[in-house]
Amino acid sequence: MLVSIFGLGYVGATAACCIAKQGHRVIGADVSAAKVKELNGGQSPITEPGLQELLNEALDNGNLHAVTEIGDWISGCDVAVVCVGTPSSPDGSHDMSYVAKVSTQIAQ
Repeated sequence: MLVSIFGLGYVGATAACCIAKQGHRVIGADVSAAKVKELNGGQSPITEPGLQELLNEALDNGNLHAVTEIGDWISGCDVAVVCVGTPSSPDGSHDMSYVAKVSTQIAQ
């Protein structure tokens, strides 16, 4: 399967590496060029036990690649997983605008 992960923070980076470990090809997308460069360069953007090893294996096997832009590759994906932030407001509600924005970009 070809899986896209949108958002390469704690949840997205971990999910991308775990899914790649299962033999699936994963394209991770994030708005942060620094995070994408870091991941493609073999440096985990977060600290989680075992994640660095999973990342190294995924990159060595060619099962993981990160990008900053949604391109034509999205049409070939079997699954899209949205892992972008949902920051809390002072009243405790969640800001879902990031989820809505990336969902709109996927649909286009």
